[in-house]
Amino acid sequence: MSDNSYRVATFIKYVKDEIKKAGGTINMANSRSVTYTLDDSEVNGYWDHNRMELACAIGQPQENWLPIFVHEYAHFTQWQEQCETWVKAEMPMGDEETKVTYSDLMWEWMEGSYFPVSQIKGSLDAARELEADCERRSLKLIKKFQLPICTKFYAKKSNAYVHFYNAIFRFKKWYEIGKEPYNIPEILDVMPDTICDDFSETPEAWMDLYKEHCFEDL
Repeated sequence: MSDNSYRVATFIKYVKDEIKKAGGTINMANSRSVTYTLDDSEVNGYWDHNRMELACAIGQPQENWLPIFVHEYAHFTQWQEQCETWVKAEMPMGDEETKVTYSDLMWEWMEGSYFPVSQIKGSLDAARELEADCERRSLKLIKKFQLPICTKFYAKKSNAYVHFYNAIFRFKKWYEIGKEPYNIPEILDVMPDTICDDFSETPEAWMDLYKEHCFEDL
């Protein structure tokens, strides 16, 4: 076994042990995508704290799925620590009847439910900052476990992904499987190779790239 393979195997075992200790399960599916339990959408991975399940689609090259696996485990650590960005994303918003959380509102809005613009913006801002914190945690994990992931390239992918949340506010759509912003060369080319300090504003040129490359029918 090569050094890289050993490090990956060591990290996977560590994650499995940590999830198990917390009472959760892991689904490493040999497929191109996994079905997100909240809305039945096809995604590359998720951490679902309600079902206590970490899922990752590994039916693709390791260079694609390993960063996602790291990312979803980083979400687990946010939940486990109840960090500020996690708590904010899980806070209820809206009226007393719906009691939808900041994180859930975004998905319900994309599916067609009506919410005031201020709540939509609040939901996407909370989700974006949750993901930014997650990406910074992921980079620390990559370095700690010496995983075979280029940190500069990972930072580019992180920036592409987190800034995409601002594109959601404009286009009201999630990306198509196979059109992930963090896998689009034209998008990665313009991204910084260190994680941005501020994701509140996204350049118009980047918005144009999201529109061109991440959606089927815009």
